[in-house]
Amino acid sequence: KSNLVGLYIATGNSMNTYVYYNTINIGGSVSSGTNTSNAIYIADKTSIRDIRNNIFNNTRSTTGGSNLHYAYYMPSISGGNTFTSNYNNFIASGTGGTLGYYNASNVTSTNITTVDANSVSVNPTFGNDLTLKSSFVTSASLPAQILTDVVTDLNDIPRSATNPLMGAVESNTVSNTVSVYNGSNLLASYINLNQAFDAINSGTHTGTIDVKITGSHFLTSS
Repeated sequence: KSNLVGLYIATGNSMNTYVYYNTINIGGSVSSGTNTSNAIYIADKTSIRDIRNNIFNNTRSTTGGSNLHYAYYMPSISGGNTFTSNYNNFIASGTGGTLGYYNASNVTSTNITTVDANSVSVNPTFGNDLTLKSSFVTSASLPAQILTDVVTDLNDIPRSATNPLMGAVESNTVSNTVSVYNGSNLLASYINLNQAFDAINSGTHTGTIDVKITGSHFLTSS
C-alpha cells in the first residue's frame, strides 16, 4: 500500500530532463487508504523539462478513494526554466484516479500543463503478459511528434520518420529471428543479434550454445 511513482523528476538546478517515447504503466488495487500513485512526478521547473511522446497509464484503484492516482503530477511551476510537454497519452482510469495535478490543482483535461495541446487520453489496450515487450504495442493510433533524438523503439525497430507513435514500443511487426539453443533445446528467441549476445554475455544462457538466424542482421557494437 506504499505510494508509487513510475518516473520521478526531482527539483534542482543543472538537472535538465528530457523524457521521450516512454511507456509507464501502473496498475493494481487496494481496498482502502490514502496512498497515492503517479505515473510521472515532476517537482518543478528549476531545470529544463521536456516531456514528449510518452504514454502515462495509471489504472490503479482504491475502493472509495478520490484524487489518489494520477497520470501526471506536477505540484509546482516554480523555477521558470524552459518547459515543454506535448504529444503524451494520459490515463487515470481506476477508482480514485484523476488525470493530472498541476500547480496545486487537479486537472481533468488532457491539456494538463496548458501546453499539452496535442496530448490525449486513449486506452492503449496493452497485452495481458506485461513481462513481454510486445504487450506494450498499443492498439490505438497515438501520433507522436517527430524527434530526431530517438530513431528506434524499445525493440530496436526503426521508428517511422514521418508518422511516429507515442510510447516505448512503436512497431507491431516485431519478429524474433535469432534463436539461442542448447542442443535441441530452445532457450530463447530475440529480434536481433545484439539482444541475443547481450543475454549470452550477461550469463543468461550458459553451456554449449548454438545461435540460429532466420533473417538478415547487422551486428553493431557500442
